[in-house]
Amino acid sequence: MGAFLELQSVSFSYHSLEAETLALNHISFEVDEGEFVAIVGPSGCGKSTLLDLISGMSKPSTGAIQLQGKSIDHATANIGYMLQKDHLFEWRTVYSNVLLGLEIRKKETKET
Repeated sequence: MGAFLELQSVSFSYHSLEAETLALNHISFEVDEGEFVAIVGPSGCGKSTLLDLISGMSKPSTGAIQLQGKSIDHATANIGYMLQKDHLFEWRTVYSNVLLGLEIRKKETKET
């Protein structure tokens, strides 16, 4: 059985009219099901970029990302992450902030 999450030589660059900035260069690792992994490093090293790629919110410039053997090629409701800074809406309670994703997707029910 393969890894739960696998990154194969993933690179990502940000582009502007003036320049190209390499954010990640040939990142490869595997995470097995049930394994806990922490991504740590100094500000600006690419941690958030890596999470954006794994969540499907961005696509790698090169390389491949697979979740349970399937390529991640678009954002999916199966993957989410919380940044270090909470970015909550101050006018909502913590509970109503938690429900926001369900509200946006129109999936808020008593069961969910």
